[in-house]
Amino acid sequence: MASQPPKDFFEQFLVNSAPGQNRSEKAARLFFPDYPNIPGDDDEIPTDSHLMNLLRENLPSMRPAAGHAPVRSLHRRKGKGRKGDCPDVAPMAHDYDNVDEPPSERIGKLSTLMSTIESRQDQKLAEIQSKRDHQRWLYTQKNAESQRQRDHEIKMEVMKMDMEQKWMDHNKEMIENEIRKMQVEIELQQLKIQELKMRREMGWIGEDEQGCN
Repeated sequence: MASQPPKDFFEQFLVNSAPGQNRSEKAARLFFPDYPNIPGDDDEIPTDSHLMNLLRENLPSMRPAAGHAPVRSLHRRKGKGRKGDCPDVAPMAHDYDNVDEPPSERIGKLSTLMSTIESRQDQKLAEIQSKRDHQRWLYTQKNAESQRQRDHEIKMEVMKMDMEQKWMDHNKEMIENEIRKMQVEIELQQLKIQELKMRREMGWIGEDEQGCN
């Protein structure tokens, strides 16, 4: 006659767990003791549903023993109904406390499951880190592109100001040259006037020249 199966492993863990943790986190830390608390990535923490799926995939031969009810999900949602009823929670498909299976095989399968879950956990963490690195790279590239755009705009603005300054300097030089030209013409006119006065005073101006002037 088969002995009474031991208390469910999940329930043992939950009973012995320190208070203050939610059930999913407790279940996750059962298989992932080094799982980090990543702010903003709570949805990445494996839930009991995820763990049950792993059990289904990796331990297909482990069925509930005869007379032993399947393990319920760790999530107990509040709702209407009689005390103890949990109609909205699906039962766990497999129970690894199968008393008909030799302990050595159970230990081997559990070890394999632990290794598989740890490997998947490492893969998941690597994917999360890869996504974060990619987002950081995109942010850096975007900032670099924005900085290049700002530098280009500043450079073009400086070039425009330089061209305007050169054009203003050119216009100023042209005006100064025109002023100097007019000044030279005025000086020439003054010299001519002085020459005519001097010629009149000396009597060097003939009648023809006087008539012309």
